Amino acid sequence: MHRRDFYKMILTTLTTQAYLGVSLPALAKDPQPIKDIPQEGIEFITLSTQVPTELSSKNGFLVLNFFRYGCPHCFAFEPRFDAWAKKYQTPVVIRKTPTSFHEKMDGQQKAYFVFQELGLLDHLHQKLFEAIHKEKKTLESVESIIAWAVSQGAPKAGLEKSFESFSTTTKANQAKNLQRSYNIQGTPSIGINGKYYTDGSLAGSNEKALHIVDYLINQRKS
Repeated sequence: MHRRDFYKMILTTLTTQAYLGVSLPALAKDPQPIKDIPQEGIEFITLSTQVPTELSSKNGFLVLNFFRYGCPHCFAFEPRFDAWAKKYQTPVVIRKTPTSFHEKMDGQQKAYFVFQELGLLDHLHQKLFEAIHKEKKTLESVESIIAWAVSQGAPKAGLEKSFESFSTTTKANQAKNLQRSYNIQGTPSIGINGKYYTDGSLAGSNEKALHIVDYLINQRKS
């Protein structure tokens, strides 16, 4: 075959492939599609009513981890969330918000704020999770939680006073209001800057939910 005929054959083949829509990798110039962009309305939800935060006027970014001590998924998620949270600093503010879906859960919800008020959060927060899920203790009533906390070295009088204090009651009510505002139906769940919501069910896993929060934080920065 003459060289001219050979080139003619190649040109004809390329033209035919292009006409038929066959891909030509060596000639393609279209950029690769961007991967892993979360889908709004599927993997995370934009709230119909924005939840006011005290950070709005300070250009801050608030992330709320809604959890429950009695929730096994929260117990499993806790160390991963803590490790993830360490990479952020101001203006990103990350908080844990204990939930209560009925009166029976109020004691555990208040326990978080009691430990916080008494400066015992670092000492007792993880231990309460472990007592419930590893040691299989039933710690629901205020009395049982106080007895358990005393066994861990906490002052009984301080615990009793804090559980009944106006401050603890106010914080628990505020947490319930946030829970309603974000329409929390289960835990763990993540509320994002008063505007968005995601959880492991929407995102596909709790790990993916954290990636979605990363994405929304980066979108705010851009």
